[in-house]
Amino acid sequence: RWFFPKKTNFSQVTTDEILAALELINQRPLKIHHQQTAI
Repeated sequence: RWFFPKKTNFSQVTTDEILAALELINQRPLKIHHQQTAI
């Protein structure tokens, strides 16, 4: 929901927008990993 609100019509969202959101999510440091990313 940070990137796409509820009831988002994903047929109108481009692949590039989804990939950009995924990259930001996967690169976010996590507290449980001592501020390291999942990758």
